[in-house]
Amino acid sequence: MPSVIILSSPFLNTLRARQEETNALLLGHPVVDYVKKALAGPSWTILPGGLDVCQGDLLVINEACCGLDEDVLYRFYSSDQRILADYQGTPGIVKVRESELASLKELGETDFDTFFEAWTDMVQPEEADPVVDELFLDVPVVDSYLLVQLAEKSLAQNICYDWMEKGVRIDEPTLTRIAPEVVIGAGTWIQGNVRIMGETKIGSGCLITDRSDISDSTLGDQVTVRSSVIEESVMEEGSNIGPYSHLRPHAVIGPHVHIGNFVEVKKATLGEGTKAGHLAYIGDADVGKDVNISCGVIFCNYDGKNKHHTVVGDHAFLGSNANLVAPVELEDEAFVAAGSTITKKVEQGALAVERAEQKSIPGYVAKRKAKGLL
Repeated sequence: MPSVIILSSPFLNTLRARQEETNALLLGHPVVDYVKKALAGPSWTILPGGLDVCQGDLLVINEACCGLDEDVLYRFYSSDQRILADYQGTPGIVKVRESELASLKELGETDFDTFFEAWTDMVQPEEADPVVDELFLDVPVVDSYLLVQLAEKSLAQNICYDWMEKGVRIDEPTLTRIAPEVVIGAGTWIQGNVRIMGETKIGSGCLITDRSDISDSTLGDQVTVRSSVIEESVMEEGSNIGPYSHLRPHAVIGPHVHIGNFVEVKKATLGEGTKAGHLAYIGDADVGKDVNISCGVIFCNYDGKNKHHTVVGDHAFLGSNANLVAPVELEDEAFVAAGSTITKKVEQGALAVERAEQKSIPGYVAKRKAKGLL
């Protein structure tokens, strides 16, 4: 088998110079990662440096030539075809004979387009014709933002089709984006426009609905995610979230926990059966099992300089619009009345109430109107 050299893409070099290369990621990966993955088998030797270090027959590959696999590479090498292009005719790989190397070595460190122009000037015109004979790439060579989008769509659809063959239901494979390293259990149902990126593992029998975005997270079996964002977090078996909630890094959602709409959890562990139905912030906390976190509850973890920790025991009840000012502890079965701001420890089974005395001022509205203030 020949040696391989990967030359840079002028389009990607331009993005690097502007520090915008992340704008060309495909499913979370640099384009060249797909080339290197196709070359990972024992058949191929990737040479470092420029053309001046090469010997013998050579495959010269554009780093933006995504959509490769070892089978396509081997078939191309075994054929008489000199150029492997995409379906638009854009060259992605050139087969260089040893006799051609002497002239090409003068190029030294270069990009693929410069190399290709020099190679086509050197070889016979009929050999240099980039029109594909039999074999071509069904994913475009990325040399514009338009082709970034088309390439990602093509790669993503192939990944979706593969998971569908393995028993995952994906309603919109043209919209869904699943990174190559993601693992999904059979029986999971993915609906609508969903992104699943990074080292994410999803169990069996899960439901993930439209506009969900999951990255570097682990979901157990029978988990439901409704239109929510999950980052570097864990949801254990039978838990559910959403719609429109957010798990920030290091959230651990225990078995059968319910996270409702507009709830944010950050660096917090919620025990089995705990519920946070709506409009709450839970940060830097250990929350026990079967805790009720009512609407408007805030874990006040930040003092303007440092983050502080809150501990809530099992079977506690946090009433609506309660503020827990960390560091603070609520023991098992503690009960916090609605509207309270808690700054001190609440003992087991105690009711904590912190409210100003309510006052009513008779005739207030009439007096304001008489003064023309209402």
